[in-house]
Amino acid sequence: MSFLNSIYSRKIIGEKIIYRIFGIKISKRNNGLNIQKFNLIKMRKNIINKILSSKTQYVSFDIFDTLLVRPCINPKDIFVLLAQKYNSKYNIDFLNMRINAENDCKISNANIYEIYNFIQKKYNLSDEIKTILLNEEIELEYNLLSVRQDTKEFYDTALNNGKKIIAVSDMYLPANILDKILKKNGFNNIQKIYVSNEYKARKDDGELYDIVINDLQTNKILHIGDNYNSDYISPLKKNISAVFYPKTTEIFRSCNKLFNKLICSCFSIYNSDEQLNKNIFLGFIVNNYLFNKNTYNSKIFNSISDFVNLFLAPYLFYITFRIQYNPIIQNSYDEIYFASRDGFLPNKVYSLLNQNTVRGGVISFLQNIYTVQGLPTGRGFIILLKTC
Repeated sequence: MSFLNSIYSRKIIGEKIIYRIFGIKISKRNNGLNIQKFNLIKMRKNIINKILSSKTQYVSFDIFDTLLVRPCINPKDIFVLLAQKYNSKYNIDFLNMRINAENDCKISNANIYEIYNFIQKKYNLSDEIKTILLNEEIELEYNLLSVRQDTKEFYDTALNNGKKIIAVSDMYLPANILDKILKKNGFNNIQKIYVSNEYKARKDDGELYDIVINDLQTNKILHIGDNYNSDYISPLKKNISAVFYPKTTEIFRSCNKLFNKLICSCFSIYNSDEQLNKNIFLGFIVNNYLFNKNTYNSKIFNSISDFVNLFLAPYLFYITFRIQYNPIIQNSYDEIYFASRDGFLPNKVYSLLNQNTVRGGVISFLQNIYTVQGLPTGRGFIILLKTC
């Protein structure tokens, strides 16, 4: 236990919480940490009560960032992944081709097939390349989208209490593809999917809700979604009961100023692979760990387990992954040495992940011979999340 305390400790003294990580002290005022933009406990209770209400016959869900989440922060990261794979292979600039195509094609509520037909015509792509890129994007969405666990409870509550469930989305993927993705993630009881590209109507202007009401012949509907305008204001104007539940990134950024800066930095202009790597790293933390545990407070780490799972493990993976896939490192050296003691864990992870790469090892140094760059203060340690 003394070993664990030497890595991480948390102590409340008066108005402050004193964090020590590897002996480095971080001070935060209690009020500063406990202030939240969203009262999630109250919001969740309100949603559950509305689902259980006798006035609710149908429960309607937004899909992206409500039922499903991507393992990244910026939705455009999917396009960047495809660009990395196919730019050199086909001598194209996929990100530039794809990022504005939905708007540039001048087709109202275009589907993904119409978008790629536009791309093919504009950039003179062959049928084969167009089909490969199109299918790859669909497959990537299918493989990467996962359940948002903190909203899965709403779906389960509706299902277990005999409510009919539908999904309503402004999206270019057609309903049959969305249905496959949802079922792969355990949403097997959604009766119908209303998607903008098939009905040529959108949630944000309310026209898609008109179609839903006319089709179901009732407005005894509760809609749940993460977009304040499209999922809350717009359905209310159509006399549909609605609740706004923020996306995971909005909850994360509301915790404190540092987290807000981290999220905002993920939407800057891509200038290297580092931007994508950071977005995926942070996306894993926010979507695949923090909110899978239904964590609704803004404390940095509640336990040593949280510290390891939320920060240390993914960061160690990120460090070693970069070393393994850096061609300069792998082609220039016969062996890589990690300086102990700080290099002990990176070496362990590197060895576990080692697949036909340069062999790793540990070399001992006296502590005063070297310093760990980027860790001048406790705040600097946390800011590694931003600068990685």
